[in-house]
Parts: sequence; C-alpha cells; structure tokens
Amino acid sequence: MSDQRVSVAPAHDPEQGVAAVVAPYSAGAFYVTEFARRGWTCVAVVEPDDVIPPLYRGALRAEAFESVVVHAGDVAATAARLRELGVGAVVAGTEIGVPLGDALSAALDLPGNDPAHSDSRRDKGAMVEALRAAGVPAIPTLRTSGLAEALDWAHDIGTRGYVVKPADSAGSDGVAFCRSRAELEAAWHAIHGRANAMGGSNDALVVQRQVHGMQYIVNTVSAAGQHMVAEIWADHRIQTPDGHGVYDRTAWLSPEEDPELHTLLASYVREAITAVGVRFGPAHSEVMLTETGPILIETGVRPEGPVNPDAVTLATGTHHVRAAVDAVVSGRVVPDQEPRTLRHACRVTLCAPYDGTIDSAAWAKVLDLPAVAGTLDHVTGGSPVRTTVDLLTSPDSIYLVGDRDVIEDSYQAIRELERNGSLYRPAAGS
Repeated sequence: MSDQRVSVAPAHDPEQGVAAVVAPYSAGAFYVTEFARRGWTCVAVVEPDDVIPPLYRGALRAEAFESVVVHAGDVAATAARLRELGVGAVVAGTEIGVPLGDALSAALDLPGNDPAHSDSRRDKGAMVEALRAAGVPAIPTLRTSGLAEALDWAHDIGTRGYVVKPADSAGSDGVAFCRSRAELEAAWHAIHGRANAMGGSNDALVVQRQVHGMQYIVNTVSAAGQHMVAEIWADHRIQTPDGHGVYDRTAWLSPEEDPELHTLLASYVREAITAVGVRFGPAHSEVMLTETGPILIETGVRPEGPVNPDAVTLATGTHHVRAAVDAVVSGRVVPDQEPRTLRHACRVTLCAPYDGTIDSAAWAKVLDLPAVAGTLDHVTGGSPVRTTVDLLTSPDSIYLVGDRDVIEDSYQAIRELERNGSLYRPAAGS
C-alpha cells in the first residue's frame, strides 16, 4: 500500500484554498504556516472560552488566521459559516478537535473520518473494541465507571500489573501503573470523577493489563484510507517510585537503521488505524513492541504535539504537520520515507523533581550544548516549574540533533544538571 500514490479528486483548487483548523492549539498552530507554503489560508474553529480546557485557554493566535469561527454547539450553523468562507478542507489541530472536525467534514461533504465512529478515535475503551472487532491485536481492557467491576476484572485477568487512565484524555494525564489491588483502588480514587486535561470528566476509566516492551511513536498521514508512515521514534520512559510514568527521551528511528523493525511497526499501525476508522489526516500512535509483537497503546487522530518542527525537519527533512498538509492539498499520500539518515536526533523531556524555578545559569549551559537544536520554548531562566508526574507537567523538551556521540554527551549533561540540583531552584518549602 505504501508504495502507491493514492489519488482523491479534490473538492477545491489545490493551488489556492481555505482550510479550517479545529482547535488549533499545540502542534495544530503550525497548520497556518504549512498551508501558507502551499498557497492556502486558514480559518480557526474554536469553542467558547468557558468550554475550552484550561490547558489551551488563551493559546489561540487569532491574528494568524483569516477568520475565527466560534462553534456554539450547532454543527449545521458552523458548517454553513465555513461554507461561506470557502473552506475546502477541515483538520483537527488537537485531540479536543477530533469529533467536531469529523462532524464538520461530513456536513461539508469534504474528505474526513466517519463521525459515527469518532468515539473509536477518542475513547480508549471504544478504541480497543474497534481493534478487537477487526482482529487486530489489542491489550486486554475494561472501560467502566464502577470500582467494584474494575477490581473484579483485574482479579479475573490474573496479572499483577495494571494501568488505570482516563478514557479520553491525552499526554499521559492521569495514567497510573498499579501492582496490586490496593494500588489499583488508590489510583481509582485519585482519578475517577475528576476533570481531565482535555476538558472531559473522568466518569469512566480504562483499566488495562500492563504490557511490557519497548515503546514507539508512529506518526502517519492518510488519504482515502491509505496510510503513509511519516516518522517513527523510539520512546524511552521511566517510572517514578510513586507509580507515575514520565518521559525520558524519544529517538528518531530512520528506516535504514532497522528496516525490519520499521516495516513491522508500520504494518501493524496501518492495520490499527484502519480498524479505528482513520481514512484522512494525520495520526499519532503509541505502540508497545512486546514479545508477541506490536500492540497499540493508543492513537490520536491529529498531529503529534507539542513539537518543534524546525528541529524535526533539521533531522528528518520534514515534519508531521507538513506531511499532513501535503496530503490534504494533493489529495493523496506519497510512499513512506526512503531509507536515509540525514542526522540522528532525539527529544529529551525534562523532569523536575520538585516545584521551583529554572536556574538561569544552568539553563544557559543547556542551550549551549553542542547537539541542542531547539526547545519547545516553554521555559526560560527563572520560569516556574512543577514536580513532573507526566508529559503535561514536564518543564520543557530539548531537541538534540547531530552525531550519536555528540547527542549522547549532551543528553548526559542535561540529566547531570538535573541530578545534581543545578537546573532547578526549589520553591520555598520544597
């Protein structure tokens, strides 16, 4: 499939069009620049301020868009406004824009994913059910709103490792690893019924058997149900003593470094995203390579975010949003990356051991390391930081690009500044 160009009759002029970006936050903000490269303009589709999750509130760069359309809950009315603006494509900028993006694409009769099955692409319980129905290997999973049912299910599964997480959040928000019934119960009480980072309520949780192996990020772009693998990254994580999984570093896996592994992961992810109904647009999938083969942790039908596209392009030659825009404008996907390594690259996720601030002198040392190609620009010297328990509480991420040895030396230098207490100044009482 990946060696074919898949044509889709565009409903718009590929040389000049208008794209609607639904929830254009995080990596979704980069759509404006990438569509502009292809001669297109963008309009933003957002929900009212009181509905937007706090994580994204105030993040809209309204000046970058030709127009901002506020969706007040009426899909037909919003679609009518987009039709007036000449919109020829709809894309989701972030996780919270996926269901509305599906609905608007359908209302405008534009390429998109079936809104009748949007839950399979947002709800982690429904996602697993879709995998099972298609015969794609999936993690044993229970979606439930009751603790007793969760405990009974965990007992019946008969394993000592479980993962408890919100059904519809992202960024490792609320994810807990449990080794016993007591830990599962404690995690349940800590997560259940609370608001999550994506603006939902954790009325139902997902409980899964914990699987083991190396984790990978597989970023894809789709058109007319055909899928192109844009990037694969080896995703190294560590677990804190209190059961939180935190990011360490992700290293770019070029197709030429391990062609068999690249093909194995790409083939599985194509099956998985087909099963959950991805036919159009970017998808960001997390996959565990276990002893029995790849298995999906979850997928998000939007670009990977947050990212630094310039740093990724420096290493790989392109980035996820650019590849997605190329598919939207052309109406087709191109073959997967040809085997080549421009440079080696990895992204180091900072991990603060306590609340405090960034030490200015130490931060200057980080930015001066030879492999540093960019950051996510979340912090500067003196910026406040929180104790890191997940991706959303990490102070920042640093991109390292270059030779392997130079990258490794720079990585170790960053971690040493964290270990010896130089990078973070503790808050009073920490």
